[in-house]
Amino acid sequence: MKVKSVKTLVLLGLVCGVVLVACSVKKNQPEAQVTPETTEESIKKSNVPTLFFHGYKGTLLTFNGMLQRLSRNEYGERSVTLTVSPTGDITEDGKWTSEGNPMIQVIFEDNTNQEWQQAEWIQRVLEYLSETYQTKQVNLLGHSMGGVSIMRYLANFGIDGSDVTIRKVVTIGSPFNDFNEDDRELAEIAKTGPQVPAPRFVEYDDNFSKFPQGVPYLNIAGDIDGDNGSDGTVPVASVAALNYLFEKYQLPYEFVKVDGKTAQHSALHENRKVDKLVAEFLWKD
Repeated sequence: MKVKSVKTLVLLGLVCGVVLVACSVKKNQPEAQVTPETTEESIKKSNVPTLFFHGYKGTLLTFNGMLQRLSRNEYGERSVTLTVSPTGDITEDGKWTSEGNPMIQVIFEDNTNQEWQQAEWIQRVLEYLSETYQTKQVNLLGHSMGGVSIMRYLANFGIDGSDVTIRKVVTIGSPFNDFNEDDRELAEIAKTGPQVPAPRFVEYDDNFSKFPQGVPYLNIAGDIDGDNGSDGTVPVASVAALNYLFEKYQLPYEFVKVDGKTAQHSALHENRKVDKLVAEFLWKD
């Protein structure tokens, strides 16, 4: 029994020694650093604000997550939130930031109004920024109906709508040809336009000569199954209908389709790939 006890003690001593060495090595190793997805060196910082417009029935929560992630990853700085009343009056909340790619969330209190009215509210927001902060340039970003309303503003009021210059535009999951489906290849849609043009699409085409020239445009579609179907709400073909107009008028434009379950319509503004597409398009040059 005594010999076994000694052997047991020796074995326990060896095990403890190994554990202590392992702990010592781990303690002396540098801790893993959590770094942002990009660095200040890879992002061009400016005082040009980016305005974020929610979709149908959107709220303050719509872009809250995306704004937090973009700020955390040092793409931009969160600035004020502007709320537009049904009568076009604007109230402001938060701290104004004019440096480091300021990001401004715009909330429409009447969040189910049609695109014509929202286009007028976009114009009012630009006038407010010009009058209050002497803003000269902005980027516009919209999800779903927000993108439709941006397109309405640009196609109908773009040249003469405001003294503020539109620098870049991003739209995400926006039904530019309403909810009309089209089973043809996207290249064919880009070449000939949608099979069944929705009234809003026809009006965009009729007024596209007013669209500001030389404004880079990024159009993002979601495709849950990766088969050019839909994001669960908006057909890919409806988003891609815009390809035809930009090809027709030879304006700078990019179309990107994001596939997978996280490309669901209401999840697109929570999608990390969309974050990266947006950041690189807006700020990496």
